[in-house]
Amino acid sequence: MQQAQLELLVIAAQGGNKKAYEILYLHYSPGMRRFALTLVPFGQAEDLVQSVWLKVFKRIHSLNDVSVFGSWLYRALRWEANDWLKQSYNSKKDSYDEGELEQINTTESKTDSNESEFLKAMTGLLLIEQQIIQLFYLQDMPIAQIALSLDIPVGTVKSRLHRARIALKRILENNNE
Repeated sequence: MQQAQLELLVIAAQGGNKKAYEILYLHYSPGMRRFALTLVPFGQAEDLVQSVWLKVFKRIHSLNDVSVFGSWLYRALRWEANDWLKQSYNSKKDSYDEGELEQINTTESKTDSNESEFLKAMTGLLLIEQQIIQLFYLQDMPIAQIALSLDIPVGTVKSRLHRARIALKRILENNNE
């Protein structure tokens, strides 16, 4: 879908058009789910995406620049995931002693043997680099919008994208040897 069409849909959704909101949901949700999976465990990703959409529906009228709607969505998703992770960490910390918490963290960080080689290689990157790779390559998001979504300067996105590419190449080459 063209950027101009998306902007018109956002304007219509701001005016209360439920069909426009539905089209925006269908367009952005699959990518948001994929991005959420890089941030939180599988079972929580869908809930976070739904939570973000509910908040967006309530706050869409406050968005002044409709051209940044996609970035606005991903930023909201990132904030929602960060809040969930903090809450989850604090509840685990309260429930377990240090030894148990360390064991849980190492168990959760292991990759599934069915994952693709690329996804396994992605786990070797810093979280911010994983997010940039995900948004740039899998969501086809422009660098300027990634910067808005992640709340970092454009130059930082470019340098981290460059570093992530080099690191991925090195990881994949080492895995193939």
